[in-house]
Amino acid sequence: MFGQLNNRESLRDLIVAFEVHRAKQYHLGLGRNPIAKATPAYANQNRDYRIFEDFAFYIMKEACEKRATKILEIPGKKYAFDSTTIPLCLATFPWAKFRRKKGGTKFMSYMTLKHKFLLSIL
Repeated sequence: MFGQLNNRESLRDLIVAFEVHRAKQYHLGLGRNPIAKATPAYANQNRDYRIFEDFAFYIMKEACEKRATKILEIPGKKYAFDSTTIPLCLATFPWAKFRRKKGGTKFMSYMTLKHKFLLSIL
């Protein structure tokens, strides 16, 4: 879950992210010792994917139920943010290097929920 929510691309990337939070590992239930690369690899190999699938559907259901009814009851200004990556061909747009072999640009926007008015596009 940590790797998915933090958009980690590989096991090595995941282990580096865990190392950054090493002081918090014990409090997160991960023990005191550094996490080896083999540990999440073994867990991924032996854990049923339906655990994550069921959790994702549960979270989506909760978000849909609370989205329209509860958010507007909270006092104060409310904004909706969106960030989308638009893929681009590196041969045509060499300035748009996004990853090693991918091209793209980031489209970010936010708007007010009350008036549905677009405030900014970056």
